[in-house]
Amino acid sequence: MTHVGAPPSNEIDGNLVALNALAGVPMTAMKGFRSPNINFTVDTLRQLYRSEFLYDSTGVASLPVTDPNTDAYWPYTLDNGMANNCLSVRGLCKGEPRLPGFWEIPMYAFFDNYGVSGPHLYDPWL
Repeated sequence: MTHVGAPPSNEIDGNLVALNALAGVPMTAMKGFRSPNINFTVDTLRQLYRSEFLYDSTGVASLPVTDPNTDAYWPYTLDNGMANNCLSVRGLCKGEPRLPGFWEIPMYAFFDNYGVSGPHLYDPWL
């Protein structure tokens, strides 16, 4: 698996087969996806939707919930497009991509007392 930003469907499906064969995870139990290294494209989301995934958890919220312009929404459907990563991924937001019934469960950043001016993490164990 290459972990590219826009993996082809056979790579996504190959991961499902590998998880099923090597870890014994039932195919029917695999409902969500997170792109490696938080590297995804609009085409990734569309492919997941076509592959009948229920949710994606690749989007990130990068503004504290206390900020009036926060992007910390939890969870939401892509019925009206993506609400996170608007500046970092081409073709996201402003109502795109519309994927009715497909959920986004973003990862939230942890902030110190400096807010967005200070360091923040998506993974508290780093």
